[in-house]
Order: sequence, then C-alpha cells, then structure tokens
Amino acid sequence: MRHANASLGLRRLAGRAGPRAPLRHVHVHAGHRCLSTRTSGDAGTIPTPKPPPDHSRSLLTLAIETSCDDTCVAVLERRGDAARLHFNRKITSDNTEFLGVCPVTAVQSHMSGLAPLVDAAIAALPRAQPGTDTVMRRPDAAPGSWTLHRKPDFISVTRGPGMTSSLSVGLAVAKGLAVAWQVPLLAVHHMQAHALTPRLAYALDQPWPDGTPSAGQGESEPEPDQRIRERLNPAFPFLSLLVSGGHTQLLLSRSVVSHEILADAQNVAIGDMLDKCARLILPPDVLSKAGDVMYGAELEAFAFPPSSSSGGVDYDYTPPATRAEELRPYQSAEHGWSLTPPLSQSREMAFDFSGLGGRVQAIMQQNPHMDEPQRRELARATMKLAFEHLASRVLFALEQLNPQGGKQPRKRETAAATATITNDAHHPETPQQDPPKTTPTPNPNPNQNRSKH
Repeated sequence: MRHANASLGLRRLAGRAGPRAPLRHVHVHAGHRCLSTRTSGDAGTIPTPKPPPDHSRSLLTLAIETSCDDTCVAVLERRGDAARLHFNRKITSDNTEFLGVCPVTAVQSHMSGLAPLVDAAIAALPRAQPGTDTVMRRPDAAPGSWTLHRKPDFISVTRGPGMTSSLSVGLAVAKGLAVAWQVPLLAVHHMQAHALTPRLAYALDQPWPDGTPSAGQGESEPEPDQRIRERLNPAFPFLSLLVSGGHTQLLLSRSVVSHEILADAQNVAIGDMLDKCARLILPPDVLSKAGDVMYGAELEAFAFPPSSSSGGVDYDYTPPATRAEELRPYQSAEHGWSLTPPLSQSREMAFDFSGLGGRVQAIMQQNPHMDEPQRRELARATMKLAFEHLASRVLFALEQLNPQGGKQPRKRETAAATATITNDAHHPETPQQDPPKTTPTPNPNPNQNRSKH
C-alpha cells in the first residue's frame, strides 16, 4: 500500500467526531476490517453476526506481520483488561550486502521463515478446554500422539502500509489459516497498531483473571466492553508520534478505530533520512562493521560514544528556550558548513526532512575525506535538528488542542513521549508515558516491531 493511501485511509477513519475532547495523553514511539471466512448454504446470504464476546472467556488470536523485512508471528490472549503473550518471534532477512532492504531478499525470507514460525505458534496455543474448538497438534517429542490446542478466535494480519510483495506473503498465509479453521480474518493497518501499543503494554502488565466467580456471588456478569476500554491506559484522547524508517506521523486518537493525522511526512520519513545520512557520515570502517541495515542506530552510537570514565554518553544538550533560538541555523565554527532547521519559515503541521538530508549529502560531497571529529559533529548536528523538528510539531499540537485557548495547555492526567524528542520544560504539567523497549508488540493489532529510530 502506498503511504499516501495509508494516510487517506486514516483520515477517512477519523471522520468528524465533533468537538475535540480535552487531551489526556501524548504517546511517542492507523483502520481495520473484519473479513468472515464462514460460508452459508446460500452464497448470497450474509452470515449471521456472532453475539458480543463473553468476557468471562478469553479472546485468542494468532497474528502475522510481514510488511517489510521482519517475519513476525505472535499468539496473544485477552481477558477483560488483561492480556498475555503465549508466543512472539521474528526472523529478519539479511540485507547487509545491499545497504538497505532488498524486496526480493525480504520476500524470500518471508517464504522460508513464516511456515516454521506459524508451526511453532500453533504449538504454543493454550491447551483446549472441554467444550471449546480445538486444533490438532502432533508434538515433535512424541510421534504418533496428539495434543489438543484451543483454536484462535480470529487471525490477525498486517494489511499495510508496507512493501506489497512482503505483505502478500503474510496475507496469503493468514487467509489460508482463517479458511482452514473457519474463523474471521482481521486485517490491520499497522500504524493504528503502533498507536495502540501503550494500551497493549498496559494490558500485558495487568494480573490475569482466573475467570471464576467470587465466593458467594454465583455466576458473574460479563463486564461491558466499553467499561474495559475506558479502564485501559492511556485513556482516550491522546497524541501519538509514530516515528520509524518508513513513517513520521502525529496522530490524535479518540478511540480504538478513530485516528486523525495532525502532521505527516511531506516526502521522506525521519528514519529513512537518518539511515541515508549515516551511510554518508559514518567512517567506512564503522559502516562495514554494522550488523544490520539499521544505520540510524549506528549513527547515534557514533555521534554519542560512551565516556571512557563513566561509561555514559559524554554530551550535553540544552533545548532551545525560544522558537527563534530553535530556528537558528547550526553553524560549524571550526569547519564553516551550516545546517538549516526543517520548515524554519513555517508553522505548518507537517514534517519535512528532505532538505536536511540533502544538505548533509552536499557537505559530504564537498569534503569526502572528512576526519572523524568533524563527522561526529555533523552527525550530532543532524540528529539535533531532526529531533527538534519532531518536537516542534508536538508542541504546536499541544497548543492547538488546548481547550482554553491559552499558551499553557490544561493539566492532563498523563502523556507519553520519548526523551529524545521531548522537552519537559515546555509542558512540565503533561506527564509522559512510553512503552518500554522490551515490550513485545504483537497485534490483535499484529506484531509491531518498533524501529530503533
């Protein structure tokens, strides 16, 4: 799916939700369709909808993600406001010789790795309970014997955005599983899944209910789905800054299926720009030792090496105190080159990294034999301007969404942001929240493996 189409789909999803509610959260790091595979006697008859889910019983999904070079499969179970992960693995194709993702190599990796991952995921499905649908599984350790596993309630799969050839592998396998098991298929927009990751992280931290009624209460009434959604954290509405190699978006999320794009990348995503700058700035010996194609991460490690004395990063950063200071071009006092902040003449709600990346390319072409200290200075300046550009649009959004119309936004319960791009001094009354790096991100919502950028 093309990026522009993905953005349009998000805007259609958001629709017009009336007056904006006070913003409660900011999340740093979009609709979906349910396709039933069940058939009826009459091919023209729409199958009878299933009744609302009984939350005294858990909901189980097997999820597949193949949007780029990672082949990901997960098994996720949910009961009430708690979730638990039974399986979560990925295989990444080796693209190092291409200095970037090669579509053919990625597809070959998906085709060879997806089936073994699905096979292992089936073995990780919960054991079947009496009276439930089951899946037959022959354990490797005991040939000839069978173990009954619970059948997933639905199959989740990434439908886009991503590389069409890669997406098609995961979609084909997911459709096959849905048809074979006669369960619905949930095709997910993976940017929506990224935006909902903090709520998944919250659910994974909740204690798992045993599903039995309390003593003396008899049969317990299933808890309404709306009440469960309201209890999850962060509560709606909240902002999400989605930053990766392929996307740079600022979203306002009002519900699980209502997301409005407040700012989008006009041309190139920040992760793509940093990867390309890294290939130009990094010394050849450093670039050759990179273990993968996440060159933006290599650029960060080169720009901010650990201090020999403390083991930490020997680098001091003071955020710009004013908008005028933020827009001041970076001038290298020793070497003479300069970098201009993106969209320095505009408050447009958009992200533009092409000019910054182009300027880095021009500087390196003029001085291809640049020494290491100067390369490190250029790397730091590039990252500084790029992430300050991200932060500026978050601050603009906070100002625009302030229901009181003043410069200081109303106090909010919580917010999520990455320390790299957020200046607490601007909005100290907006607490921050971000899923830990170790948080697995499978979907019911398919696997969202977060970029290092």
